[in-house]
Amino acid sequence: MKILKFGKSEKPDFKVGHYVKVNEGMVIETGETVNNWAGKITEINPEHDTVEITFDAETLNSISDTYLIECDEKGYDHYTYRFGRSDLTPIERRDTEEEYHAAAKAYDLRFAQLTGDMASVEDSMRDEWFRLFSKSPFFEQLNETQKENTDFAIEVFINYLEGYLGLGLYDCTPEDAKEMCLDILPRKVSADDEFFGSVASLLAVFFEFLEENGHIPAGNGKAISDTLKGMDKETLAASKDPSNWGMAKSMVMSAQEQGFDLTDEDDKNRFMQMQQLNALNRAASQKRQSLFASQPYVNEDPYKDFGRNTKVSVRYPGGKVRERVSFKRVEKDLRAGKCELI
Repeated sequence: MKILKFGKSEKPDFKVGHYVKVNEGMVIETGETVNNWAGKITEINPEHDTVEITFDAETLNSISDTYLIECDEKGYDHYTYRFGRSDLTPIERRDTEEEYHAAAKAYDLRFAQLTGDMASVEDSMRDEWFRLFSKSPFFEQLNETQKENTDFAIEVFINYLEGYLGLGLYDCTPEDAKEMCLDILPRKVSADDEFFGSVASLLAVFFEFLEENGHIPAGNGKAISDTLKGMDKETLAASKDPSNWGMAKSMVMSAQEQGFDLTDEDDKNRFMQMQQLNALNRAASQKRQSLFASQPYVNEDPYKDFGRNTKVSVRYPGGKVRERVSFKRVEKDLRAGKCELI
């Protein structure tokens, strides 16, 4: 690290974007003793003669867990700190962009683990988890089909876990994972039997990896893994049951059964045209049925065999009975439903 030196009468001309090092041995507000802290100037306050710096890679890697917990409890920004001008010495940058971003990812993960807020880093860490998983001994436990499906399986699991259960991997329980494999994935995901016949055991291994590397609470990965292992047959059966399918999956499966390849644009267009025609035909059929239903149903006259003077007996609501009266005298009431023949 190169420290920029000035004459005794000279004061460093701090500017936003310059890099500075904090004087060794300084004790800051949280009680932390500064050791090898440095970073980029992000704000200067001339009125209070203070300078805010954003920590560089070496600083992020060296900051203690105690400091991070203190920042969380007191609401401090754990990436920056404000120092007096006299506490700082100009230096040249001592990390690269790649080193900084790698350190920042690890720093975010550590902060999330310490504060129990893993959901905040899952999106940014997802690609890194895939990369690390694919190079881990856990990945070698998978068969070739599972290895080919790994990225897709984990991606849809995470997306639907968040979208339908409102959870991240850190908060997922064994019951949540079971619901995902036996209900949500079979209902929403269109994939072949090889995928559904091995996705539960694939996810079981992935959760073991997450726990081993500290990405989810200790013990949770094993509990989820124990729940999912041996569930491949149930998951496959659920995926093949049309009563479990959502609307989108039903359409995709219908296309496959009819020989349409929805990855082919021409096939996709033909299938959609056929769907539209079927929808129009159903609508027309329903309209015809509705028209028929709206027309009054004309039945045979139930009194066609009665002459005007035929003797009948009728009963009115309340029990009143008229016996052996001419039909013509009660016809109006009978047709209006005010009485009934007895």
